[in-house]
Amino acid sequence: MNYLIKTYCFESGLWYLAKSLGDKLRAEGHTVIYAPKVKYVLRDRGTATLRVKKYFKPKNPKDFKGEKILKFSERKDKSEQIIRAVINHSIDTVISFETFYLGDYWPARVRSQTGVKVIDVPMPEWVNWKHVKSGAHAQLFDEIWCLTKYAKNRFDNYGYKYHEKAKSKTWDFVDSSIFYPPEKREGPVTFYHAASLNAEHSTKNTDKVLEAFKRFCKEENPKASLIVTVGADKDMVDNHKNIEYITDVQNRKEIGIIYRRADVVLAPSQKEGLGLNLYEAISCGCVVVTTKAPPMDEIHTKYLCEVSGYESPKAGSIKLAQVKVEEIQKQIKQAYEDIINGRR
Repeated sequence: MNYLIKTYCFESGLWYLAKSLGDKLRAEGHTVIYAPKVKYVLRDRGTATLRVKKYFKPKNPKDFKGEKILKFSERKDKSEQIIRAVINHSIDTVISFETFYLGDYWPARVRSQTGVKVIDVPMPEWVNWKHVKSGAHAQLFDEIWCLTKYAKNRFDNYGYKYHEKAKSKTWDFVDSSIFYPPEKREGPVTFYHAASLNAEHSTKNTDKVLEAFKRFCKEENPKASLIVTVGADKDMVDNHKNIEYITDVQNRKEIGIIYRRADVVLAPSQKEGLGLNLYEAISCGCVVVTTKAPPMDEIHTKYLCEVSGYESPKAGSIKLAQVKVEEIQKQIKQAYEDIINGRR
């Protein structure tokens, strides 16, 4: 079979998720080609701010060596470019990750003009649920692959059309050549928090994680350290003897090394699409502290922060789970004590 996978074709969680599927399909003997997913950016045009589409390229092209990635142009019609790719490469199935359509019904055009199967792999926070409720989403795709129970349940709530098309799917999301456990963990208990590269729109609760860890250190005086990667407020990490702040953007291999240094990953996010980073952390043998809200609570961990409430987001359609500093501190303390007791 020949597959065309549509996703961000630059360093992003969506790329690594799509690539994990591509690697699986290739291992089964199929041909996989990637088509770039457009990203919308805000640009000032005089007195107005416009949403402009852009196909971003990798910052480190060598990391994408060996992948067949098509070149799309912002100046050309997206549907026509996909149709041309389907025909030129004899594609049997198009798999589109996080299909975000603003009045753009390219899946229907591709299906009607080429006869290929088109599959959506949605991230719930970017799904237009009004579009789903009307049944229009079901008409666009042959199948909808739900990677979490939360996504499957939401689609199932909208009637028989989705009972037929929305399917639970999973595969090994993690690149085990990068994310694997160390031979042994020793020394002070080490926590790790990955802050967001886009701090203004972060849902990682970085400020609360830092405050919770500082309180834990002050009250318990533990033999513990916290690694934080770029995206945190420097005023909250500078000069704290227990916090190591890495200010350079880390590549995938470097992140794998940090996971192997860490005992616990602190990820009490307000929302996640899949939470690929949580699966990667577990693959490295880390304990995970996260939020007791879907889909975060679908992973294997007992360290779940209780939700105090929900807030509407500035962007996206999924309400943001609110977690208090005290709850994060409680889970930090419990994870720390369990690790110390396990080493005795």
